[in-house]
Amino acid sequence: MKNTLFSAFLVIALIGITGCGEKTSSVVSSEGLTCPSIENVDVIINDGSPKTIVFGEIHGTNQSPKFVGDVLCHALKKGLRVTLALEYPDTEKADISNFLEDKTGQADADFLQSKIWTNEFTDGRSSQAMWDLFKQIKLYKQQGFEVDILPIIHYLTFEEKTFGMTNADYSQIYEEQMAANILTASGDKIFVLVGNYHAKRGWAKSGEEKYQHMAEHLPKDESLLLNAHSYKGTSWNCRGRTKEDCKAWKSGHRPHDVEPITPNKDRDWSIQLFDTELDGYDGVYVIGSVTASPPAISQENP
Repeated sequence: MKNTLFSAFLVIALIGITGCGEKTSSVVSSEGLTCPSIENVDVIINDGSPKTIVFGEIHGTNQSPKFVGDVLCHALKKGLRVTLALEYPDTEKADISNFLEDKTGQADADFLQSKIWTNEFTDGRSSQAMWDLFKQIKLYKQQGFEVDILPIIHYLTFEEKTFGMTNADYSQIYEEQMAANILTASGDKIFVLVGNYHAKRGWAKSGEEKYQHMAEHLPKDESLLLNAHSYKGTSWNCRGRTKEDCKAWKSGHRPHDVEPITPNKDRDWSIQLFDTELDGYDGVYVIGSVTASPPAISQENP
C-alpha cells in the first residue's frame, strides 16, 4: 500500500513540474512527457549535435537552473540518457547518489544538511532553484528515466598540493579536474551547468600568470558552449569576502557584447547559436529577466 501511494505522489509531483495536463501512469514513457517550450532546443539534442552541452550561468538566478531542467526534459522525451554535471565537490557524490536513489523521501532532510546547502558562503549554487532542480531530476529518475547527477569539482588535498604552487597553478589544476570529471560521465548527452567563467574557451589571468578555463580542456568537436543571455534583474551570489556579501544583487544585461540578440525582459526562452565562436562561446541560451533565488536551506527549513 505504501509503495502504491508513493508512486501516485511521484506522478502528481511530476505533472506539477513538467506542466502535464493529462493523467500519467506510474511508469512514465518518454512519449507521455510534456516539456515547456524552448525555441531551437532541437539544435542541442538532435542526433548530429555535440554530446556535451555546457551552460554558463551567473550563480543564483531562478532562470538558469529552470532552463537547464527544461532542456533536460526535452532530452528525456527524446529517449536520451542524460547526465547533469554540476559545480559541486566530488566528495558529495555519495550524498547525491543516496538522495537520488532514496524512494522513501527520508533522504531529503539528510541531503539538505550536506555541505552543498550549508556552506557559509551561499553563492547561488545552494539556492532554492538548484534544490528544485535536484528534486526534478530525482522525480525523473524514479519514474524510470535514465538520468544522473555528477559533481565535478575536485579540491586538492594536502597530499596533492605541491610546494611552491602559485594561484595560477592551483586554478589550472582546478579547471582541468572539472573537465576530466565531465569526461567520465556516461549517457547520450552530458549537460553541464557551471559559472560562465568556467564555461568558455580560452585563457584567464591570475596576477601575471595565465591558466585555461575549464571548457578549454573539453574536446572542441564534442562540446557546445552556451552563455546565459539575460535582461537585467537580480541574482543571489557573493561579491565580497564575508557571508554578509552573499545576498540578492542587481544584475545588468548579460552578456553585454552579443549584438545579434537584443535583451528583452519578455523574450521567449530560446537557444541561439553563433556563426563563429564569440568570446569563447558557441552561442547563448536566452532567459529574459532574471530573479534572485535565495538559499534553499532558509526556504525548506526556516
